[in-house]
Amino acid sequence: MFAYLCGTVAAITESEVVLDNRGVGYALICPAGTLTACRIGDEIKLHTYLQVREDALTLFGFSDAVQKDLFLQLIGVGGIGCKLACQILSGVSPSELALAIASGDTKALSGIKGVGKKTAERIVVELKEKVAAFAGTSEDGASSKDVQDAILALVALGFSHGEAVTTVMAVPEVGTLPLDEIVSRALKGMR
Repeated sequence: MFAYLCGTVAAITESEVVLDNRGVGYALICPAGTLTACRIGDEIKLHTYLQVREDALTLFGFSDAVQKDLFLQLIGVGGIGCKLACQILSGVSPSELALAIASGDTKALSGIKGVGKKTAERIVVELKEKVAAFAGTSEDGASSKDVQDAILALVALGFSHGEAVTTVMAVPEVGTLPLDEIVSRALKGMR
């Protein structure tokens, strides 16, 4: 029903942003990353999902279409509702989530608050192929394996796993580059 909403940030709570759009305040439940990027008074655009239930209509807001797409994929997994999907997106960045799913890293997923071992396994089984493209596969020869190997290379050089993932995924066009170029650009970006 709503693809996105634009407006002025009127209030921010622990889990919601109130977006003022021409005098109407929309309360949107958002992942932590979206909440921290919002400042009261800022004009923003949030991609939205409307959850319709018998007893409530709930709007969820996302900073970009990628985050919303991952949310939609997560709620398609049995046993994961909108609030847990939002909590998962609050626990890790979209790139870290996609990489954990694509690589079958159930340990990283079960480390997210609210996600147990069985839920993590279900996420991997149901979404592994769907998020492979986001995690770094491309027609140009680069693969999610190149991205994963670049992360492992940075970890071997002494960086934490989180730093390595963030740095590698920040490399422009990471999905189209060969392994050596990804590592080189990531190291330059860390300086």
